[in-house]
Amino acid sequence: MLSFAVTDSVLQPSTAIDVVRHAAPINLGPVYIYTPDLEKTWSRYHVAAFFSGSGTMIEAPPDFDWRKYSNMFRDFTVYRADTILGPLTPVYRSLNRDFYQPYMDRRGRYWTPRVTAPPESSGLGEAFAATLGAVSRRSAIRSDIRALALEWLHGGVVRFTFQRILKKRCFHLEFEIPSLNQMTFGRFLLPGGGPIVREPGQFAAGCFHHGEEDDSFAQALRGPSVGATDGSGDNRPHFDPRAFVANDETMYSLSREGNGSAGPLVTALTVAIIDAAEQLATSSPKGRLSKPLIAALDEVANVVRWTKLPGLYSHYGSRGILIMAILQSWSQGEDVWGAKGMSKLWSASNVRVYGGGVAVDDGNFLKDMSTAIGEHWEITGSVSNSGNGRSVSKHRSKERTLTEAELEALPRGRAVVRSSGNSPTLVKTVPWWEGPNKDAVVASIKVHDPEPEKTLAKAVTKVGAVDAVELVA
Repeated sequence: MLSFAVTDSVLQPSTAIDVVRHAAPINLGPVYIYTPDLEKTWSRYHVAAFFSGSGTMIEAPPDFDWRKYSNMFRDFTVYRADTILGPLTPVYRSLNRDFYQPYMDRRGRYWTPRVTAPPESSGLGEAFAATLGAVSRRSAIRSDIRALALEWLHGGVVRFTFQRILKKRCFHLEFEIPSLNQMTFGRFLLPGGGPIVREPGQFAAGCFHHGEEDDSFAQALRGPSVGATDGSGDNRPHFDPRAFVANDETMYSLSREGNGSAGPLVTALTVAIIDAAEQLATSSPKGRLSKPLIAALDEVANVVRWTKLPGLYSHYGSRGILIMAILQSWSQGEDVWGAKGMSKLWSASNVRVYGGGVAVDDGNFLKDMSTAIGEHWEITGSVSNSGNGRSVSKHRSKERTLTEAELEALPRGRAVVRSSGNSPTLVKTVPWWEGPNKDAVVASIKVHDPEPEKTLAKAVTKVGAVDAVELVA
């Protein structure tokens, strides 16, 4: 390898390559340039070229250690230029070397876990080896964790079995590792919405060093212990969220509030499914799911208390993952996400629906809703008689379309819909007994409801009364 340092006050990457091509005998053949950001200008670049024993320019070896020969940038990308003024093609990217390098330098003491490696044809070998090096290093995760086993299960899924030494309890943690193809094309994200994985070592460090900040990882470390350290003898069905999102299936997650609630489990299940959908969308054409996934999160503030949801709402929409968060009131959302978080979630929603039931004194929600709905023109007239005859006068004035009191009293069966790019609209909702699934719902109520007749009569009467009043009016 022949390397060059190009310096100036302001340089474009293409200019640095052009300088090297004219100053050295490398006019033809591939040239490689280190740069932190291709869109910005820098005062110093590192340019490299490779030659055979006979002096002919050749391509960089596939296993070339780009990090070893870079002392200019902490985070960098290596681009290849084949011709003069030709396009720059990325061939290597290093992210935060200091962050993940300690997990791959093989220093320190290591556990000797039992290993079940993936087949060579899977393309997971490099990531699996890096992960094994990370989990088997003593105190890499926590000082009281002993690695017992790392097993490949199926696809990209591996299972890590470990022991909490002081508590003498064992745990399983299943997670997905990236294949060489996913890393090459930038189709794998670190857990918790981290950066795109480009290298095996980056994944290993990110998964376990940064993993303790991730809710799912922390819950696994605090979760219930497993009966056997090697996981043998467990024949229970295994739910694979990746297989679920790849098929046309529906998941109904139910829980109650209060003591004994399965809310945390429902939350973890919901997050796992949506994370799997995001990973599938990342590898799909245009970065979106070919068939959108709809997550209707009823009672989201009580059952699915997903603290990171407001920050992900808009991003999921761009991936073809449609989140429908249903709340009883604005203040209920503030209890979970805070005032800023609730406002962020509301602003990120493309369709906002108000179905009534919120009190006037519940903050400024109804006031803001009334303002957003706006005003309309009303024409009023008056008639007066005098000695000169009869006169009629009219005048036009603006009136609030729906006041706060009217919004509070919005009857069942009516809703206000505000969608991006459209004016607010008052709509009539379609109850289930007027839909195509009426017979199935009635049959389910009769089987599971302790008082099915009262439930059915009460539901139909409440909305039917509204329709009758409007018909009379």
